[in-house]
Amino acid sequence: MPLRCSLVAALLLCAASPAAAAQGASVFPDPGLASPRFAFGTGRQVRGGAEIAPLLPAIPGPASGWQVLMWHRRHYLHPGRMSENDPATADPRYGPARYAFTARGGGGHLWIYRDHAAHRWVYDIFEANGRLDERGGANIFLSARPIGGEVRMDHLLTYHVDARVSRAYASYDTARAQRTGVVAANAVTGFVVWFVDPATRRIVSVFLQKSIVRNRPGPISYRKCLIGPRATVVVFNQTQPGDPTLPFRPSTGPLQPLDYVLNRLLCPLIATPLPCRERGGGAVTLRLPASARNFANWYLRSIYIGDETQVEDHRRGARDRGPQGSIGLGIQIAGLTVRRLPQRARYGTVCGG
Repeated sequence: MPLRCSLVAALLLCAASPAAAAQGASVFPDPGLASPRFAFGTGRQVRGGAEIAPLLPAIPGPASGWQVLMWHRRHYLHPGRMSENDPATADPRYGPARYAFTARGGGGHLWIYRDHAAHRWVYDIFEANGRLDERGGANIFLSARPIGGEVRMDHLLTYHVDARVSRAYASYDTARAQRTGVVAANAVTGFVVWFVDPATRRIVSVFLQKSIVRNRPGPISYRKCLIGPRATVVVFNQTQPGDPTLPFRPSTGPLQPLDYVLNRLLCPLIATPLPCRERGGGAVTLRLPASARNFANWYLRSIYIGDETQVEDHRRGARDRGPQGSIGLGIQIAGLTVRRLPQRARYGTVCGG
């Protein structure tokens, strides 16, 4: 364990050096500096991707490179339903939200503040009382694709975001509801990355997630895997020593800097066999080939950040499908960057083995 932590410290120290900091802009559009004129998803899928509403919100400036994506919600945010400078959205640090999008019933929102001191936009993403099914809980995310297309991960990729918890509450109707985790909230950053096997050209598409704050303390290890005829899809979220998180309680203080080495998030997935299911239902084990230890075979394709909540269990075989409590989580974010450094990403150095 001390070896792994020292590796993390060394990698982040390198990433924070003046030479590294001078490597230019993020590989993703900067949501803090440009116009917050986002495109909005409708909650439906088309051709394997999110359906995007044709209407953009009435915000001055060019269209943003980011999108607002929402899944499994009862009511969705709409780009045509926006308030401005509403006192009900007032924040103790930033005042009323310059622009606010709130779902009917108050179950979720995206409130956009102007941090005049830092000359940037701050985004407050809130989600509450979602329902869980086989696809996951209800969620709201900001999402973007890299500028210029996918990014090969053969160099160190550092991820930085400033964040704080703006709202956090949880109540449980029964002790069982608290124990089972049906009532849950999780703020995550996710990355869609592809491993392309150089021998077979087969793709492993990974939703690589990192929890920023969650209501259930302690380490997290979530793995889901499905093998299809042309590609394998994996959802992977595992706590690693040294990764920063925020406590599940609201704060009125400044946003806190969170820093990660993105390549390192892949280490346990590369090293450990993964229980998987084939489309026909059979159980198999996914073992990535030795070429997965070469980060040149991995590609970063998109990023998403936001909240997911659940209080109802609608999965097959669930004993109780009604609400089992109440939960809400809001997180404010700004200064999000992913930088590709000059240093090569070598498995032994990044993963410590």
